[in-house]
Amino acid sequence: MTEPTEWNGGLVAINSFGFGGSNVHVILRSPNNKHKKSPSCVQLPTMIPCSGRTEESVQKICRLATANSANNSLFPLLQDISSTPLNIFPYRGYTVVNSTEKCEEVSKIQMTDARPIWFVFSGMGTQWHGMGHKLIQLPTFQQSIRNSTKALKDIGATADLEKLIVESDSNTYNNTLNSFIGMAAIQIALVDCLREAGKKCFLLI
Repeated sequence: MTEPTEWNGGLVAINSFGFGGSNVHVILRSPNNKHKKSPSCVQLPTMIPCSGRTEESVQKICRLATANSANNSLFPLLQDISSTPLNIFPYRGYTVVNSTEKCEEVSKIQMTDARPIWFVFSGMGTQWHGMGHKLIQLPTFQQSIRNSTKALKDIGATADLEKLIVESDSNTYNNTLNSFIGMAAIQIALVDCLREAGKKCFLLI
């Protein structure tokens, strides 16, 4: 067979025989499960990291992610590619899928010593009542809020934290108690989301 042929799944063999002694043969099988759209996640704007050897390759991956914005199985693969060392894939970028506005950036990154990432959370007075309401669509965030709600009930607190966040309005956080417990719970939930994403967190409040 010398012409490109459509592949309908099943087994495929890949050979890599080089003059330098790198001899590899692998057999891959396509997954049996068909892609299913996730109603709870498909509507959420999602940032997809992209990396490659050239600027054009990263832009192509960004377009691929945008064109397949409902394919949640694709995104973990693209994230894994982005963990490739900079000396191999020096061009890095990102795109935001499922967004009403185009958000994309690509640039060449210079090699530097690894540095820790610090996440700094603001205190009272800067809260936005819609933040928790939007983020609670994320399963990890939602579970964290439920854990905090249970912790408050265990110590005898009467405040319904989950209801406070979901049904908040522009006046909700004018109440000092609401502001304290709401902001603290949201910050804890954000850290839980970051840890779920595999990030080591240094928290400053």
